[in-house]
Amino acid sequence: LGVPGGPAQPGTTCDDGLATTGNDVYGANCVCAGQLIDCLGVAGGMALQGTTCDDGLATTGSDVYGANCVCAGQLIDCLGFVGGSALPGTTCNDEDGTTTNDTWTIDCECVGTPVGVDCAGVPNGTASIDLCGVCSGGTTNVVPNSTCTDCNGEINGTASIDECNACSGGTTGLVPNATCADCFGVPNGTASIDFCNVCSGGTTGIPPNSTCLDCAQVVNGTASVDECGVCSGGTTGLVPNASCSDCLGAPNGTNLPGSPCNDQNGATTNDTWSQNCTCIGTPVGCDQSVVLVLTTDTHPEQTRWEIVPEGGGTPLCSGGPYPANVTNSSIGEQCCLADGCYTLRVLDSAGDGMTTGGYVLKESGANGRRIIDNRADGVFGSVSGIVGGGSWCLPLGNDRLIYSSCDKIFWRMGQYAVATENTAVSSTWVVGGSNAVQPSNSGYEFWIFDPDGTYGFRRFRSHNVSDGFSPATALRTCHMKINSWLNTVATPHIPANVLLNVRVRGRVAGQNFPFGPACRFKIDPQLALCPPTSLVNDPNNVLNSCGVTKPFGGTARLYAWSRPGATRYQFEFTLPGEGSFIKVVTNTTQSVILNWTQDPLQPLATYNVRVRISLNQGQTWCPWGDVCLLTIASNGTSGLQAQTSGPMAASEPSLTVWPNPNRGDRVQVNLTQVDSAQGTVGMELYDLYGKQVLVRKVQAHEGTLNTTLELGDEMSSGVYLLRVTVGSDVFTERVVIQR
Repeated sequence: LGVPGGPAQPGTTCDDGLATTGNDVYGANCVCAGQLIDCLGVAGGMALQGTTCDDGLATTGSDVYGANCVCAGQLIDCLGFVGGSALPGTTCNDEDGTTTNDTWTIDCECVGTPVGVDCAGVPNGTASIDLCGVCSGGTTNVVPNSTCTDCNGEINGTASIDECNACSGGTTGLVPNATCADCFGVPNGTASIDFCNVCSGGTTGIPPNSTCLDCAQVVNGTASVDECGVCSGGTTGLVPNASCSDCLGAPNGTNLPGSPCNDQNGATTNDTWSQNCTCIGTPVGCDQSVVLVLTTDTHPEQTRWEIVPEGGGTPLCSGGPYPANVTNSSIGEQCCLADGCYTLRVLDSAGDGMTTGGYVLKESGANGRRIIDNRADGVFGSVSGIVGGGSWCLPLGNDRLIYSSCDKIFWRMGQYAVATENTAVSSTWVVGGSNAVQPSNSGYEFWIFDPDGTYGFRRFRSHNVSDGFSPATALRTCHMKINSWLNTVATPHIPANVLLNVRVRGRVAGQNFPFGPACRFKIDPQLALCPPTSLVNDPNNVLNSCGVTKPFGGTARLYAWSRPGATRYQFEFTLPGEGSFIKVVTNTTQSVILNWTQDPLQPLATYNVRVRISLNQGQTWCPWGDVCLLTIASNGTSGLQAQTSGPMAASEPSLTVWPNPNRGDRVQVNLTQVDSAQGTVGMELYDLYGKQVLVRKVQAHEGTLNTTLELGDEMSSGVYLLRVTVGSDVFTERVVIQR
């Protein structure tokens, strides 16, 4: 207190003025401070606010002194937790599913109010009995009414999923199984309506398309068995009744090749049917009859021709100019001549030749032999004729090139053109004799000429000159080595790349035989490097395969002319007029066996056959050769193919064309009951494009037309329409050419 020597020293009692403290004393710093008085009134006691105490109640716990020194605890809940929430009046769970609103009572019992259960036994559940009489909904996992609802959504409906997996029946409007039933009513069946419009296949017992197959097994086809007992027409390629028809088209008739006929030409006699069913007679008072077949170009009005006696004179036969509308057409002209020598001149008024045209002069008759062959080679100026106005003579002889040399257009220098043997020439050979004793005036003369007049030379091959050929026999002189002679003005070499003719005649002791028929000839070294070939076309050769009839399906063979170095031979078979059929067979040899399974050849059908070769195992091919005809044999066939336009009526005009199909050289046209007032008959031939390819005007005699229509060598295979006009009457007939 600042009193010197006063009693208020540190550690002595004092009064700090606070009622909440006791035992006040001065501290070392002379501050008067006491100890807190606890909740029990003890200074410095332990019963301070916030410390534990006991409030004397069993219902509380965690007792502590409060701010007002009141000892108080927290209530113990019904689960025994101090301060817990499970107090009387709060919710609980009495674990009894039949009660609800469970609550703690004052005695800490969890008690609920009893409740009802649904059809699934679930208290207060929502499950119920549905329209199907089934407990559904709620906790059942059953959709109400689902157990009796059909596939169309109708409760207690009768619709169901059928064998087609479709909802049908009931109220759907669908017939059960209708959506997948086949035409035979079988669900998921395989029967169907075929091309015959018949339910077949599946369980029907009917093979598909079997009810409308024709005899060629073509669905809805038109082929049928004809009067010859052969399936023809339709897609067979066979003309009905052609396999047994005679030359007048009558099935099993008697007008066969070689039998008498009447060509309705009073100027002929001994009329007979030829092998191609042309009624041909021998002209009366006519030593020789020849035919000139002209193929016009685009200007037929510029073309004329004449045949005059050797040395000149008045034309014995002539023709042209031709109508401007017969472009690119074949025209046949006949000429009756006495035995003798003549000159043919074909003239072009424009001086540019026949361009795409040409001509062939040959003997009349079914097998007329060629005198001059200038087909498709009308390249000349104003006049086409043998050089120097050269002539040709009638009758023709029989000497000629052999078949393998005839019409060969790929000759090379130094090769041998070979003539057929003339026994009279061979008889003059001295057996075992040297050249010195062999006759020099017996042998063969080869006449090589250009029908257009650019070249002409006659090469005589005598017995006493070898011409480099061996062995030395009577046949040596048949061989002419190409251009083996000295090339002079008088003995010119044969030019290359010029289409020529070759004719041959034998000579015995200086006396000449008549020249025989012409063959085409051309030196072409380029083509010779990869030459064409064809079927063997020599009737005297045992391997002849051209124009023959052979069976299919056995061991019969076709043979081609062999070519040196060939490693493959390819044979092509097509049906004339049937562009869809083609069969190609490739062999390593020059023959083919007519027996295969895919695309077989049909009996009585006539096929075009071409052959070509490869020199490198088929990597590249040489050009195709000439076409040959092959007819497939059948039991009972006569090999004759002809057709008429129908039975001939006595009271009405009737047009008949035969043979039909034909080989493209000529057809016989017969028209009966022609109005006698109409003497002139017009004939026109059109192709399928409507192009006119031939025009002729002929005379009818005593109400009948019977004439041979020359078609020419350039007419291609196909179907043509022949139109015959008599006054105001028009007759038509289909003509099929099968080369």
